Amino acid sequence: MSQALAWDDIRPGASNTPLLCAELPGVGGELWGLPEDFQVEEILPYAPTGSGDHHFVQVRKVGMSTVEVATLLAQTANIPSREVGFAGRKDVQAIATQWFSLPTAPVAPKTDRLELLHVCRHPKKLKNGHVRANRFTI
Repeated sequence: MSQALAWDDIRPGASNTPLLCAELPGVGGELWGLPEDFQVEEILPYAPTGSGDHHFVQVRKVGMSTVEVATLLAQTANIPSREVGFAGRKDVQAIATQWFSLPTAPVAPKTDRLELLHVCRHPKKLKNGHVRANRFTI
């Protein structure tokens, strides 16, 4: 009898990574290579209006979690982290294009892992779940 694995127990290259079709020959490849191997673009269900109390910020992040980005944006804008909104969480081991909202103008962080792509005003804070789709490139 095999033991059930928790998702956190599965690591790249680990011998305990389960195979869905163990009886079939493999095709090669690897799980979790470089961030460039997995790209995701978050698509909102609506466009920012261009006016309002919040700043929608589209970023490109590499090797950073959504929470890390939100924390960094808050620190550089000198606001509490809870005031930064985001629609969804994106993979750490990826190049991810994602939207955040701040109640003040964003300040570009000094890191090569995060780039501010677009800033536009909107009346409301971005909330969890405000995602129309994710576009993946593998």
